[in-house]
Amino acid sequence: MSKGIEQEIKLLIAKQYHGKIWNMPLIKQVLQKDSIKNLKLLSTYYDTRDYKLANAGMAYRIRKNGKNYEATVKTMGETVGGFSSRHEYTVSLAKKKVTLSGFAPEFDEKLQTLTADDELLKLFDVTINRKICLLQISPETIVEMAVDEGEVQAEGISQPISEIELEIKKGNISDLLIYVTSLAQKLPVFVENRSKFQRGVELLKNTANKVGELSKLPYLDKEENSETEIKKVFYYELDKILVGQNIVAKKDELPNADVLLLPAWEAVLALWKTVETFVPKEDYKAIAINLQAIVQPLRALASLHSWQRCWQDINNTGYGIAQGTLLQKLLLEEEKSLLKGINKDIHAGHYSYQCFFLLAYLTGHSWQEAALLQLNHFLGYCWKNWQKLFDMVPPTKWPEDKKPSTQVFQLAQGLTILGYFVKTGKLNKTNYKNLEELTTRMSNLFQVQISPEQATELCKGINNKLLNREVGILQGFLAAQEIRSWKKIVKLGEKLCKK
Repeated sequence: MSKGIEQEIKLLIAKQYHGKIWNMPLIKQVLQKDSIKNLKLLSTYYDTRDYKLANAGMAYRIRKNGKNYEATVKTMGETVGGFSSRHEYTVSLAKKKVTLSGFAPEFDEKLQTLTADDELLKLFDVTINRKICLLQISPETIVEMAVDEGEVQAEGISQPISEIELEIKKGNISDLLIYVTSLAQKLPVFVENRSKFQRGVELLKNTANKVGELSKLPYLDKEENSETEIKKVFYYELDKILVGQNIVAKKDELPNADVLLLPAWEAVLALWKTVETFVPKEDYKAIAINLQAIVQPLRALASLHSWQRCWQDINNTGYGIAQGTLLQKLLLEEEKSLLKGINKDIHAGHYSYQCFFLLAYLTGHSWQEAALLQLNHFLGYCWKNWQKLFDMVPPTKWPEDKKPSTQVFQLAQGLTILGYFVKTGKLNKTNYKNLEELTTRMSNLFQVQISPEQATELCKGINNKLLNREVGILQGFLAAQEIRSWKKIVKLGEKLCKK
């Protein structure tokens, strides 16, 4: 019997990159000589008819490797950004026969109790051609890399497997995340938060179209230190991006990139701005620039979709003020251009790289000041700063000077994210509700605005009177909406300004 905690990152890669991996300097330079092996693995997964083991957070398999058999039970631990940590118990078998003993005394008892009135039935098979090796990715950390190609087979249907598993054999998580960041820079990779067991069960239930499950919202303890608790939110949002991009990578879902990815990227950027005081200036600036570069095309897409909806509303009025289709065609062309760029960023691995870079940075860098500061005290400090920004320019002045309001919006986003979990200082339920509404309204406002510069860029030098007229109609419609929105925003601002 062997047991331990399995710590690994699972990455999806396109089939054409399997050969390229072994010739990459990033792999060859850290490869341990004579550690490469080729294996053919046949795994059969079992559970009771009503999934008692799965419902208890376990997966049971018997694997054949050459002429040898072994039974393994894994607990379903937490998975974030493709990284999973779970307990694993394994026993050698003389033949392919289910056993419920030999794993660990306390674990055997649990297994036998769960399956007392039921037998374990075969669910599905997983066939894998695996090439493995050991990588010395740092002086302290050794990782086993497994490049898998195969399929899950269940009741006559199958799903292909093409992935890399990087499991820590010795060392620490931070080194692994840094290494994966470098890998993502050289090779387009996507995370896979599902285990092979989960994929098999989904296939059985005819839900193979699922890409993954989002991690649960983290519980934040307001009495804990700020560093620990804020990083939980970072991990949650980064995981949403890594899972969400798998969905957006599908051609039919690409037009929804702003809906599926922008909120999480905005949340990461807002959080990054909130922790500016804890991060070295050069690090803060470099990461902020990178985040802005990723967010900008998604914001542009969100704005474009807002303009399209507004233009549709104008055409639906029936007053005949917008009879042409030139602007509609222009907006569609602009959308195609933006989607092409976003699609390129995703498939080139830019999103994966930035997410893993941040995960590595957050895991490997300690915020000295934040570790000494409880979360409720930190939020109180943020709230006071937020009110100072209000005092710089009273809400009634916002329409004339929107620069301070942009700062308020960014800080409001960060507070809103954390506000889901705790109350502190003046951030009571009423203030939080108003703050959340203010953030939403300001976000919508920034998306629908169309400046003279944007209008000029949209027309791209096209000298067409009808087109210019349609753009002017859209600008006028949005300007009227903006005035109404500012009135509501000012009222919310005044409520939050009350001492």
